[in-house]
Amino acid sequence: DLWAVDPRGVEEPRNLTEGFGRANEMELRYMTLEEDDETEGIDPTDDVLLEAFGTYTKQSGFYRDNFALSREPQELTMDDVSFGRPTKAEDGNEVILTRSTFQEYPDLWLTDTDFQNMEKITEANPQQEEYVWGEAELVEWVSNDGIPLQGILIKPEGFDPTQKYPMMVYFYERSSDGLHRYRTPGPGTSVNPSFYVSRGYVFFVPDIPYEIGHPGESAIDAVVPGVLKIVDEGYIDKDRIGAQGHSWGGYQLAYMITRTNLFAAVEGGAPVSN
Repeated sequence: DLWAVDPRGVEEPRNLTEGFGRANEMELRYMTLEEDDETEGIDPTDDVLLEAFGTYTKQSGFYRDNFALSREPQELTMDDVSFGRPTKAEDGNEVILTRSTFQEYPDLWLTDTDFQNMEKITEANPQQEEYVWGEAELVEWVSNDGIPLQGILIKPEGFDPTQKYPMMVYFYERSSDGLHRYRTPGPGTSVNPSFYVSRGYVFFVPDIPYEIGHPGESAIDAVVPGVLKIVDEGYIDKDRIGAQGHSWGGYQLAYMITRTNLFAAVEGGAPVSN
């Protein structure tokens, strides 16, 4: 939620968004469509634009609010996509922004300041149609120490639940907020999900909560039950599960292979190891 705070400590802090964000598991952030207003103050009697993100659903969108009124923010649009930062025309109400999912390249879309009647105006990545792709979904399980967790599961195009697929596991802290991020195939320090799913792998990205002082055990307690939950679905070849992590993830992976034989192969990039 957004709050007004008196730096003098005279007036009590005031919740400007009426607790709507917390009640609906949603992050709300103030934003402006006017570039010149970035450093200006906010007139509390004016309508303001809020950027919204569902911390549980992973939806994103926009709301309108008025901080002078005791009312909840009003939804303009929320969808199972990732919206980029909007840019408004200097004269007029036209707005352009990007919209993406794992499958959908972040092309430009045209809309208005109410974010209605969105129209796609670019086709910047037509060559994707020539390649096998995949589809990302949100999965849930419970860690060994009873913590409900979420993760991203990406299945290859043409997925058949009666078949057996190899699986690649990648992790770095909590990554499930990136469910709708478009992943361009390419090299890097970590495995590329688009590359693997296009070659018939299931790709799993589990979230990891950490107990201070015990990051290796925290990784074991989160990742292993998540992998086993997916294996229980019946479409994973349990003898062909690989894992990769880089830096902080590389350290955890180096630790994990001393504690489990779940993975047929692993690669730790730039890990701290003994």
